[in-house]
Amino acid sequence: GENGGGAVLLIYLAIVAVFGVSLLLAEVLIGRSTQRNPVGALARLGGRWWSLVGLLGVLTGFVILSFYVVVAGWTVAYIGFAASGALSSTDPATLGALFQAFVGSFWSPLLYALFFMVLVALTVSGGVARGIERANKVLMPLLFLLLLALVAHALTLDGSGAGVAFLLQPDFSKVTGATFSAALAQAFFSLSLGMGCMLTYGSYLSAHDR
Repeated sequence: GENGGGAVLLIYLAIVAVFGVSLLLAEVLIGRSTQRNPVGALARLGGRWWSLVGLLGVLTGFVILSFYVVVAGWTVAYIGFAASGALSSTDPATLGALFQAFVGSFWSPLLYALFFMVLVALTVSGGVARGIERANKVLMPLLFLLLLALVAHALTLDGSGAGVAFLLQPDFSKVTGATFSAALAQAFFSLSLGMGCMLTYGSYLSAHDR
């Protein structure tokens, strides 16, 4: 909203098309050609000191995971809240009080985050094919169906037409240098670039994979 609605969306898509896809392919190619993790791959291509760049990517992923785990724990908790009817209210004060009570507790967010980490560990322990890919075959279609359901529901709400117009009608008068910076950061974030994630995925691909 601060960057002109659809204006920042168009800039983001342009950055993804021009830079994002190229960098994504480059990371996968490096992983595929070296068959190593980010630290080993960059050390093999550029020398010993380049391993520090790979290490920086791994540390970036660790920092990102540190808050992903917390938010994912909240998500697991809110599944329980929804099932129990605790989210049936439409009063912002009531819902805000529920959230504040939850995050204000010491043990509840910690246990839900730990539960999520156990689920992740069990999935990753199966490897790429038997773990991650098997889970994605179920979870990604489910995510897509949930998004469609949310979009369909949102379009039935009052003011939905104004919201869609705000999203699709760009206001370039609000575009600044910070807009491009935000769009670039979002492109890297949404494509998982610069943290060794896609490089690691590429390392699992053999030279015969297409």
